[in-house]
Amino acid sequence: MALFLEGATGSDIKRPELHPYTSLNAARLKLSGSAGFWPLPFLQPNLILPFLEPKVLRFREEEPEEPHPSRCFDSAEELAALFCKWDRQGLLGFTFENHEEWMKVRVFNARKNDLCDRQTGDRRRDFYHQIMISREKAACNPVGPRISCQDALAYAAGREILSERSPKEREAAGDGLFEVARQSALSKGATRDKLPPSVQPCFTAILQGDHGGVEFATSAHEGLLVSGGLLHEPTRILNHHPFPSGSELQGLVIDDYFVITQEPAERLREIETEGPRANTLCRERLEQALEVYKKHGVIGSPEKDVANALLFTVAGAQVDSTRRALRQGLVTAASPAEKRCALSWATLSAAALPVTSRGLLERLVGSWVHCMMYRRPTVSCFSKIYKVIHSEEAQAFDQDEIFRLPRAAADELVVASILSPLMASNLAAKLQPRLFASDASLAKGAIVSTPLSESEAELLWRTAERKGGYSKLDPAPRAILRGLGDPELEEDVLAGLSPGPSRNPLLQFDFVEICSGSSRISHFCVQAGLAVCPPLDLELSRQYDLLSADVILWIVEMLREGRLLSAFVSPPCTTFSPAAHPALRTYQDPWGDHSHPKVRVRNILAQRALAVIFTARTYGRGAGGEQPRRSKMGRSSSHRLKALLGQVCALTLASGAYFGENFVPVSLLLYRLPPQLRLPLACVRLKRFAANWLRLAILLAFCHQADASEPEHDMPFFAWSDTQCEPFFISPPRAKDAPYSLPRPASCFISGFLLAFALSGVLPKTDSNRQIRLEEVVSANGLDAECVNRLVIDFGQFLFRNGRPYGHFSELINAISSVRPILRKQLGGAWDLAYNWLALEPHVHHIALPGLVLIAMVTTCLVWGWTREAGLFALMWGGLCRPGEVITACRKHLVLPADVLGSQVFALLRIEEPKTRKRAARHQAAKVDLPDLLEVITIAFAGLEPAQRLWNVEREMREKW
Repeated sequence: MALFLEGATGSDIKRPELHPYTSLNAARLKLSGSAGFWPLPFLQPNLILPFLEPKVLRFREEEPEEPHPSRCFDSAEELAALFCKWDRQGLLGFTFENHEEWMKVRVFNARKNDLCDRQTGDRRRDFYHQIMISREKAACNPVGPRISCQDALAYAAGREILSERSPKEREAAGDGLFEVARQSALSKGATRDKLPPSVQPCFTAILQGDHGGVEFATSAHEGLLVSGGLLHEPTRILNHHPFPSGSELQGLVIDDYFVITQEPAERLREIETEGPRANTLCRERLEQALEVYKKHGVIGSPEKDVANALLFTVAGAQVDSTRRALRQGLVTAASPAEKRCALSWATLSAAALPVTSRGLLERLVGSWVHCMMYRRPTVSCFSKIYKVIHSEEAQAFDQDEIFRLPRAAADELVVASILSPLMASNLAAKLQPRLFASDASLAKGAIVSTPLSESEAELLWRTAERKGGYSKLDPAPRAILRGLGDPELEEDVLAGLSPGPSRNPLLQFDFVEICSGSSRISHFCVQAGLAVCPPLDLELSRQYDLLSADVILWIVEMLREGRLLSAFVSPPCTTFSPAAHPALRTYQDPWGDHSHPKVRVRNILAQRALAVIFTARTYGRGAGGEQPRRSKMGRSSSHRLKALLGQVCALTLASGAYFGENFVPVSLLLYRLPPQLRLPLACVRLKRFAANWLRLAILLAFCHQADASEPEHDMPFFAWSDTQCEPFFISPPRAKDAPYSLPRPASCFISGFLLAFALSGVLPKTDSNRQIRLEEVVSANGLDAECVNRLVIDFGQFLFRNGRPYGHFSELINAISSVRPILRKQLGGAWDLAYNWLALEPHVHHIALPGLVLIAMVTTCLVWGWTREAGLFALMWGGLCRPGEVITACRKHLVLPADVLGSQVFALLRIEEPKTRKRAARHQAAKVDLPDLLEVITIAFAGLEPAQRLWNVEREMREKW
């Protein structure tokens, strides 16, 4: 750099701009806000618990092996000035918790301008100071050494935590940020008059530099703006999503919210004249965001707000839509012009030198690549410069050591500097309505094209920049071998190779123990090398309370997203224990008295523990639970079978029967089958009539009367099933002196015959002999119409008794009429049977929508703000309307109680073109008299104009419905 800055003096090199980070100087720090914004309601669910309790991100407290910040060597005077600045803004707190030195945060200055600096905290661990944080999160921001309690009384925060007021007084006053820590210290042996001799100062907000702070700030900022009606999906710019279309674009970059709108060219003079005061959509969105910030107490920087700008920088891109650019037909987006100008001057100066350093080249090339991304064809300027940076000669030198700069690489730097004005994209460029495709084969090559519509071309252009999957090109030798058809290079052969190591996703755990107590399972999981979440137990942190909706929401969301692979729950069993005194539950009423506080809390905890297990099973995650010894939730349904088994035992004793039990593993029971076997078993379904006949046949085949005095035969009864159940034997009683013998042949024959009769199938030959050929009856000479009628009627009755559809019988009559037209008017008896069939079984029927499903649909629509859709569902269901009758209706066709001054308590919908107008009434109306549905309909349609449709969609959409 000394060679590069020709004529620079030592004072120039030591300018403050070249040293952005300095040690702590409390006088230059600028702090905005006082941590008055509570972000928890706006965070996405998987960030809730890491925000409330940072210890959830680490299971063991061990000093990291990687480099971490140096120990705090700031003077006591600077730390005292820093604590005073924090205390004035309510950002100072104290904790009794002891911290190792490597766990503490070092605060330093980051240059902002000539007058002030930013505050940054760094400790390179689980790390915006306008955001309020929990007590546990604040306790993870210890700064500086511990100070005595006497010194802590000099600060308002110290006087608060060391106050001699009782806990009830402090609770009534609503203060005490660290009362939990103070009470914890008192519970560990310290008396009220003898607290620990020192306390640890800490920062009670998110530090700028906190690694998790960016995630918390971005998520909370996003949720805050969405709650205020901003950041709509069709207009929002999102990473890995198609670029939105339209005249409005919204985006969020951590704490910077921006809106870009397209205004008519006729308003250019108005915007230039009035500036930020011009009434534009951009100004409206900015005022809407400022109103949301003001409502929730978020303090920003008004001096940085920009409104109605024609030349502005957003997300690192400078957009130029000034009059000068518009006259040339340009609206450019590029890296800021001052940056490119300074970079060109520095690059030309560096290219003129015979030597350079690797650090200088890497910084210059990296800066140019960023500028080239706004006009990607310019990346072809660099080729030799990459080889120079990655050459063995350059890699042998340190970052600041100099070596010879080849002239070919210097020429590429000069070309990039010259082309810097062209590194910009024209946002006003028109799309060519044609799609081009090129051939990537080695032997042939072609470029083809096809015309596109404007909408198709715009869609392809907006989605063309999405990043696809990584695919490595073959080197030249491998490409030649593949072209020759080398079998060793086929894709299926290469697919068998073991994949490389994959990067573990962030915030993912293999196991978590909930309400664990001793956490023995977690200990062994850590020894097995699993990624274990810290046990969620109230004894470890008050933020792990399962009664909190935030904790249960975090667990459910982690299970749903697959970030939590397994869980083990130990429900609290204090009040459920039989030894509990006084007893709050009974075996007859295990839920106990819900009005008792302990019973109510334990019931909620037990239900939420079961909810976690159910959620895990729903999403295919592993889940287990500790079960009380006397619980009736066993591995089988023996509790529910208790009454039935008692009856079986009584009948067994009365009849003198003896049965042998063959117990089977629980895993073979039908209700515990693995998921891959449930579907095939569920496919074996029978209609009711067939199931009844099958049951009767099996009963007749297997069951025989047992006489206690003189049995007819002693063949054991052997019943079995293919549903993974074991055999079950039962035999008639046998006299004590009767010798054991094998079944007699007659008994075997009778039982075998009945079994064969019930289970054997009909052979095709036997089936064909039993059939009467329809062709023979119809085509016979001397056709008797009465005989045909009798046969068709008998066959129709057979179809009706066996549950076959009406269409089979009607199509049979039509087929006979088409084969022999002479019988068309002589099948009156058959048609009479058909009409009687329709009278007993209407052929026009639909399954009604269940009421619970309707409630769920209407509730979902109301929650999402789809009031018209909710009204449509209520009107269709309550008035028994067809979808087409409702979506084509207008407000004038609907008569609500308010339209007739409350003289009726129902709603009427006039149907313009009824579907049944040719066989029923020509003028029809639907009536809705259910009060709940009527209220939903009133909310949805009461405010519409008479000519407005009940469903305001395009005609094409209505026709699809």
